[in-house]
Amino acid sequence: MHALVHDRLVAPLDAGDHTDGRIGDTVLRIPVVESTNAMLIELGRGGATDGTVLIAADQVGGRGKGERSWFSRRGESLCVSVLLRRSPRRDFGQLTLVAAVAIHDAVARLGIETSIKWPNDILLGDRKVCGILAEAAASPEGEIEFVVLGFGLNVSIAADDFPPALRDIAGSLQQATHRPLGCDSVLDPCLSALSDWIAVWEEHGFAPVAEAWRRHSSTLGRRVVVADEREQRSGTAVRLAADGALVLRDDAGREHHIHSGDICNGRAPVGRPGPGE
Repeated sequence: MHALVHDRLVAPLDAGDHTDGRIGDTVLRIPVVESTNAMLIELGRGGATDGTVLIAADQVGGRGKGERSWFSRRGESLCVSVLLRRSPRRDFGQLTLVAAVAIHDAVARLGIETSIKWPNDILLGDRKVCGILAEAAASPEGEIEFVVLGFGLNVSIAADDFPPALRDIAGSLQQATHRPLGCDSVLDPCLSALSDWIAVWEEHGFAPVAEAWRRHSSTLGRRVVVADEREQRSGTAVRLAADGALVLRDDAGREHHIHSGDICNGRAPVGRPGPGE
């Protein structure tokens, strides 16, 4: 860990401004960073504790799946990463679905109805407002030491402030409220919901998470195109498997369990929000 990063750039959140529970007991703010996930992995290797939260006012090099980037604006997007040392490591691939359910619930507490597109994108209508990325930090022996969960949530970006190429596919929460919405008013519900749902996952396994995910899904029952780095498959999304895979039924009636990929439906996948990634 670079002393300059810890001593001069990262500052504790104001007292009383964090959530209860283990997530958010330590919250660090930074004005600008390349990637909150990358920095928190660095801090984790230097001893940052379980549940540490890193928040950036601005992120200039956010990373998503496939190294895609996402448009965000300083003060109008949440850029958050959370360090997890105790969550189930063997099933860490389920973590982003846990987080998607949590963020959906947090946003619902604000009176905003969203849906989840498999595996973990949060949609307002058909516009993406949030994306999630989990990254594992391994020991030299290859054992997972901890996981960093990042999310980027567009809070108050005006429609006209998105680049033209994104205006039809990206959005922000404020577009649903038609009233001013600040990032800090969204942060606490998000951290609280994450703490709650990760506790459910740790204690009861993935089943209750999967049940909630299915209720909020905008994917199940639809004909979709799913793409990964190697191929595309098309068919009907029939269910979420017990391990979080999407079960796709093709035109021949065969079922495929898809563990990673993006639903693109004929267009290039939208980059995941950089603010937590």
